[in-house]
Amino acid sequence: MLPGYLYGIGYKQGIIPPKTIKYKHMKDFLDSIQYLFEHVLFLPLNWLRNVELENWWAANALNWIFIIICMAALVYWVMQLKKYNDAGEGGKDISAHSFLK
Repeated sequence: MLPGYLYGIGYKQGIIPPKTIKYKHMKDFLDSIQYLFEHVLFLPLNWLRNVELENWWAANALNWIFIIICMAALVYWVMQLKKYNDAGEGGKDISAHSFLK
């Protein structure tokens, strides 16, 4: 027989069925996922939130890094487009792709 706290309140009186034990395990599982995200995975973001009150530039350094990466990718992409355009390799008619024919 399981201890009384695993049955829930009123089990012995027949109010709560024993299948609620499964729900307790599911709730514990979901609570552990909540703990993982709130206290482990979001720890760097919580640190950034606290730094923002002291130094805006330091808190947004990650955003600036992403902006610089996107700008570099855009410049590279435009340079490649220009290279293919100058070489005349790009098809410019309306049926340039096989799915448009």
